[in-house]
Amino acid sequence: MLRFIAAVALLAGLRASAAPLSFELTDAGVLKVSDGQPLARAIVNMHAVGWAGANNETQAEGTSREGDTVRGAVRLPAQLAGKLGYSVTATKEDYALKAHYSLRFTEATEIQGAYISFMLPAARLQGRQATLWRTGQSRPLPAQGESANLSGPACAFSVEIGEGKSFVIASAATAAVMVQDNRVYGASDYEVRFSVFGNAKVGPALVADRSFHILIANTAEVAALVDGILVVNNLRDIANDRAKGKRTLATVIGAAATRMHYALLLVFAYGSVAAGAAIGALPAPALLMMLSLPAAWAAWRVVRTESAPLPLTLGGIRATAQLHMRNGLLLSAGLVAAAGLLR
Repeated sequence: MLRFIAAVALLAGLRASAAPLSFELTDAGVLKVSDGQPLARAIVNMHAVGWAGANNETQAEGTSREGDTVRGAVRLPAQLAGKLGYSVTATKEDYALKAHYSLRFTEATEIQGAYISFMLPAARLQGRQATLWRTGQSRPLPAQGESANLSGPACAFSVEIGEGKSFVIASAATAAVMVQDNRVYGASDYEVRFSVFGNAKVGPALVADRSFHILIANTAEVAALVDGILVVNNLRDIANDRAKGKRTLATVIGAAATRMHYALLLVFAYGSVAAGAAIGALPAPALLMMLSLPAAWAAWRVVRTESAPLPLTLGGIRATAQLHMRNGLLLSAGLVAAAGLLR
């Protein structure tokens, strides 16, 4: 029976791993990404010194389309010479979308910066945990009027979108990345800005290329460990809860079954990742999560053998919380690495 339950859990995890994205590349070269609801708009964006801006969403001209590629130019602010020429290519690859950008200014001019900006809907993502990969900065996307306080050199950005999934934008190169809340300027989105050109003189001789892999990472495997924390907490408190007449799953099924519940959660967390990589539902670098198996085994030994509150708190609850954080980092790092390897 327990083997059957574990098999059902694994199959459920694999089915959940299929997190399809759809995209549209407009005639202006704006990339719109959706999972059934809008997730991002990627635009070619720039600022002149003094912060006058222009982008291909509102100032594109001379655009043309050839297959998966759109070419065009951005009209620059009046104080600048020339235009910003660009090409955008968008394709679907297995579990990810690939977007390649090439930018070149047609005349010598001085700019504040040029970027690929991903615009994310604030109404959907406010309060969701966001992370810059390399710096390791992680915090909720801010409420209106608060600072995002997320910036630095990074190779990827991710944000939780609910139901055990995260939206990931992985760059083929490390670059300066800044997250800001554009609602302070009257817009309705967060901007994740990947720098292409910094504050400098630019011209036709400088051509910059940037590639991104865009995907939804299924983190239900990691979320299983959140349930594990609650399971150990209920195991620790089972005697007190019964004495007070408090009904929890642990008081109903007993200590032995509660320990088995915890074991099944560990089996699901690791087994679904391993099986997903085996059948191609997850990329092979997702197996980085297996590096935490010794810590999982140590936590299981405590949960299996201990009944006293202190060891269950330290070696069970706290250890599982640390395991949850470690697995989230390892799994996301594996997915980011896979995106880089596919470029």
